[in-house]
Formats: sequence, C-alpha cells, structure tokens
Amino acid sequence: MGLAEYLEQVRSEVEGDAFFRLLKSHLAAGNRVQKVSFVPAEGKQPPRYRFLLARLGTLTTVDVPAGQLAVERLLAETRQKLASREDEVRRCELRLHRTMEAVAQVLGRTHAREALLRVSRLMGGPQAAQAVAKAPPQTNENSTTRLALRHLRQELDALLLDLFAERGYSLDEAGGIMDEALAGLIGAD
Repeated sequence: MGLAEYLEQVRSEVEGDAFFRLLKSHLAAGNRVQKVSFVPAEGKQPPRYRFLLARLGTLTTVDVPAGQLAVERLLAETRQKLASREDEVRRCELRLHRTMEAVAQVLGRTHAREALLRVSRLMGGPQAAQAVAKAPPQTNENSTTRLALRHLRQELDALLLDLFAERGYSLDEAGGIMDEALAGLIGAD
C-alpha cells in the first residue's frame, strides 16, 4: 500500500460509510438527536447505533454500524451519552473485543486472553474479579503477554477517559461501566 492508498483509506474512515453520511445529511437538514441506542449484532447485521432524530415533530431512526471512526468521533465531539448504562457497557465491550481481536491476530489468542485476565485483575472491579475467578488459572507472564497487556491497558485508559471526560459520567459510573464490560468480555471469550 502506497501513500496515496493509505491517505484514501484514512479519508474514507473519517468521512464514514453511506449510513454515516445519511445520518450527517439528516443532521445538516436540522434534525436533532433525541437518543442513541446500541443494538447488538443480529444475524448478519453488525452491532450498530440507532439514532432517534426529531425535526418539526417528526421522528426518524437511522442505524449506523458501531465502532467506525466517523461515528465514534461524532459521539465524542457531541458528548452524546447512549440511551442506557447497558448500551454504554455493550459499546465498551465491543471496543475491548475489537482490541482483543487485533492483539490476538498479532500475538496469539492465548496471550490476548492472558492479558485480558491480567488487566482485569489489575484494573477491574468486583464484576470483573468475579469473572476472572471463574476463568482457568493463568500461565507465567512473558514479554508477549506484557505487550498484549499494554495494548489492552491503553484501550481501557481511552475508554475511561471517553466516558469520564467526554461523555460526562462520574468517575465511579465510568469505572462501573468498564467493570461490567470487562466481566462481559471475560464471560464471552
């Protein structure tokens, strides 16, 4: 991949897909966001955000795939909280899952799993601790697991900052959401 292709990839990620561009056109036309819900994957449908928009008494819904750079930036820039705590937990779980998958592709699933358990022990709350206790015991830590741990820790830091500094949750609420997301990811993996 050359520079031109790389730049085009970045441009398309920032501009978003057709679903995101449809959402942006609704917003440009004067629609206001009433709420945003997280809709889990169903069948072949990926996880997505469901935006409820209102304009002149008319409600419209627009679904946009979750996790895309463009939509995540929009939510952060507008400090948009999701409709429920459960939606925020699922959003965090999705982001952590995608980070785990990326780590697993490079370093292997075993090291990614070990790092998840270790980071959950270090940074998780009571729900993550309970999930870790049910997991098989860890092997000895090595440099590969430490590298995976560093990547997961960076994602957790970013999620916590997003919830606290960008979305306006209290630090305790943000920590609770992360704790639930870690526990959910451990249970699903």
